[in-house]
Amino acid sequence: MKKTTADRLVGQYLRRLRIELRDLPADRRREIVSQFQEHIAENRLENDREEDVRAMLDRLGDPAVLGAEARDRFGVRRRGRGPLELTALVFILLAPVFLVGPAMVLGEGSDGLVAGVVLTFALALTLLWLSRLWLTTDKLTATALVSAGSALFLVLMRLHDGEAAISGLVVLLGLTPFVAAVVHLTVRMRRLGGAPALTV
Repeated sequence: MKKTTADRLVGQYLRRLRIELRDLPADRRREIVSQFQEHIAENRLENDREEDVRAMLDRLGDPAVLGAEARDRFGVRRRGRGPLELTALVFILLAPVFLVGPAMVLGEGSDGLVAGVVLTFALALTLLWLSRLWLTTDKLTATALVSAGSALFLVLMRLHDGEAAISGLVVLLGLTPFVAAVVHLTVRMRRLGGAPALTV
């Protein structure tokens, strides 16, 4: 059955609620979300209008406020950004250095390039995935961007064989996905409740 606008509004509301409750134990989170799902299902009409659904969701309350109240009720501190997140952002932004550095030190051959890619993924992505702040979708997005940047560096350096005249272009093009990953993660950090750790 095709989803209506009302269905999408309810889905968005419940997704936001799950995000706001992410710091609670899984059983508590499921219990609260289930209660809201049941309440919404009981109060929805068969052919409800978008305006009616919006009004009902407004009456239920802002998911951010509900999440704060739930954390307070269960004595759970909100998960915020910390040194791990800041370090992850710095390493992602500096990842091109780890791509280019080994190639310059070890030579422009495949060994140097492979070492650069390995270092980039080991340092940047490991820190990213260790974080408990960002959601899986945020981590997947950043991983895709870092992968794209790494692949771009690899291709451009192979094509131009480290020519000095091209190095600026290589860095500029290859840096863009890494900057995009940091911007994305910083914006998401703000929305998920942590203060932005790095401004780009």
